[in-house]
Order: sequence, then structure tokens, then C-alpha cells
Amino acid sequence: MAEIWMVFGAEEYKYGTYRFVTRAEKNRVNDLAMQIRKERGCETYVKEIGEY
Repeated sequence: MAEIWMVFGAEEYKYGTYRFVTRAEKNRVNDLAMQIRKERGCETYVKEIGEY
């Protein structure tokens, strides 16, 4: 599983949590984070959590 976080200056907000099993699904989560970065004008990062 992974969380997408948005960063606006010193503040961070969790955008959502996504489950992935395959590399293609993991790439989809990373692509979504990049899309959010472009649309919202913020920095984003993907944090892997727990077992997947």
C-alpha cells in the first residue's frame, strides 16, 4: 500500500491511500502523484506503507 502526500511549504496533507500488488499498479500510483503535482502546483511524494 502507498499514501500520496501533498506538500505546500511547511504543511503536508495526505491525498489518499492506494493498494498495489504489481509493478504496473505501483507505477499508476506514482503517475497519479505526478498528475496531482501538476494540477495543484505543489510537491508530492509517495510513501509506501505496510505489507503489499
